[in-house]
Amino acid sequence: MPPTTLITGSAGRIGRGVGAALRKVGHRVIGVDILPAPSDLVGDGCDAFFQCDLAAAASGTGVEHETLRSAMTGVSAVVHCAAWPGPSAIPPPAVVAAGSETPPQITLERTPPSVLLRDNVGATGAVCDAAVVAGATRFVFSSSAFAMGYSHAASGPQAYKPRYLPVDEWHGAMPHET
Repeated sequence: MPPTTLITGSAGRIGRGVGAALRKVGHRVIGVDILPAPSDLVGDGCDAFFQCDLAAAASGTGVEHETLRSAMTGVSAVVHCAAWPGPSAIPPPAVVAAGSETPPQITLERTPPSVLLRDNVGATGAVCDAAVVAGATRFVFSSSAFAMGYSHAASGPQAYKPRYLPVDEWHGAMPHET
């Protein structure tokens, strides 16, 4: 029986690409996303699809929690690509926004830090918990913005300084923060 891998964020560019690559090497791929599946996702990017709000699944109860648990049935690996990709453009309370006049190269999310925390951290916890319950033995956490070199520093040695623009898949990783 082929290995079964669940991919969160499977309707997005990165999740869809990971799913297609895994299917080419013989994996059965289960897609999970908050968005409805695009018409060509099942078949091209995954073998089955579950629409699920992972942040809502973090409650530990309810329909979304049960949907995530059902999606995890029989998986041996999880690739977690679902997230808000950029930091918030809205500074947290009591934090002064700092930086240059030059807009950042990676888009800032137009949502408060509390929502980013709930959706990114809470959802990741829910996915990890469901993976453990399902017996998955591998977990890959995708964090492309920071792996590519984005940093919270607006200037100085830790600031984001890509080798070239626009940054693409061949740019290579330049992580500064974890």
